[in-house]
Order: sequence, then structure tokens, then C-alpha cells
Amino acid sequence: MAAGLKIDAQQVADRFAGVKERLERSRAKALNEAGKYLVGQIVRPMRKGYLQLTGRLKSSIGHEVQGNRLDVGVVRPVAGDVLRYAGIQHEGGTITGKPFLAIPLDYPGNPIFTKAGVSAVKASFVRDNPGQFGLKGTFAAKGVIFGVPANAVGKRRKGLGGFKGWNIIALFALKRSVTIRAKRYVVGPVTENVGRVRDYIARAVKEALGG
Repeated sequence: MAAGLKIDAQQVADRFAGVKERLERSRAKALNEAGKYLVGQIVRPMRKGYLQLTGRLKSSIGHEVQGNRLDVGVVRPVAGDVLRYAGIQHEGGTITGKPFLAIPLDYPGNPIFTKAGVSAVKASFVRDNPGQFGLKGTFAAKGVIFGVPANAVGKRRKGLGGFKGWNIIALFALKRSVTIRAKRYVVGPVTENVGRVRDYIARAVKEALGG
């Protein structure tokens, strides 16, 4: 017993005409959607106190699609210091000052922070422009850079005691080095969501084939 099957070659050709182009369009769309999703997963945990001081790192995270390749991470043009910061936050390591690092002291009332809790200024800028922060000037003592309020009166005497009653403000801590723990903030979310990316690709293929 045999079964016959008639194939209409033209019908098959019409069915698959343009499949390659549709696959390429669907692939690009799927990779872009997957990239946006992964970027969202990377930046979602970033908050004040965790990978967010100035917001520059968070805003630099993006995705890029080139053919079959999807890159996620710091792919946008950024300043060199942001790249260095991004790398050491991801891989971990030790930053050494020359001779000191000025670390912003994050607490309510520190004038170098904005209302959003962001500090993007260097100690040298505060020193040279104290008036922008409501300060008369700055000085360093006992490993801390302090600010002198603009309404302070009198002359400074040696030591912190010379400012007693002036409500001097601790602005920065001076450290010779700081060790950063590796956070793997890109690799973690990407590896955890490989299945989601595959789903985007599978839907794209199905869509291109008219399924």
C-alpha cells in the first residue's frame, strides 16, 4: 500500500519567499528586546549606597546589537574615569590615592550631596568653590576634610578646638587606599536570564516562519 503526496513547488516557494529577511528582522528585534530587558535587570539593584554615587555608571549601562551578537554593559561612550570605576566595581580591586582618596561622607546635612543624595564633586572643587556649598572654606584634620560654615566668625586656631561652636561639617574622609569587593553586576543578571533571552529568540523564529 502506498500513499501519494503532491507537492506544489510554486506554493512552497511562495511560502518561504522572504523567510531569510523576516528572520533577520525578527532576530534584530528579539535581540534588542532582550538587551533592553537585561539592561533593566542590571540597573534595577543600583541605588544610593550600592553602585550609585553620581548616577554616571547607571546611565552608561546599555546594549548593542551587531548581527548575531548582543553586548550588554558599559557599551556607550563614557569618560575614562567611568570606565575605570565600572571595571573595578565589577571585578573588585584596590584603589590607591596620590597620596589620599577623598571619600564623600554620606549623611544628612552634608552639603556636597544633592537632594537626591548624589555627590558628583571632587574635594578640590569644594575647596576652590566653598560658597557654592554654603561654606566659608575647608580644612583637613585627623583624616577628614571639614567645611567651615559661611556664617562662621573669627579666625581659626590650631586644631579642631579652634572651631568649637562653629558646627564644622565633615565632608570627606581621607584614605590612602580603598578595597572594592567584586560585585559582578553585569555577569550575574546576564547568566541568570539566559533562558529569557532564548525565549525572545524562539518567539522571533516562530514569528518569522508565520507560526
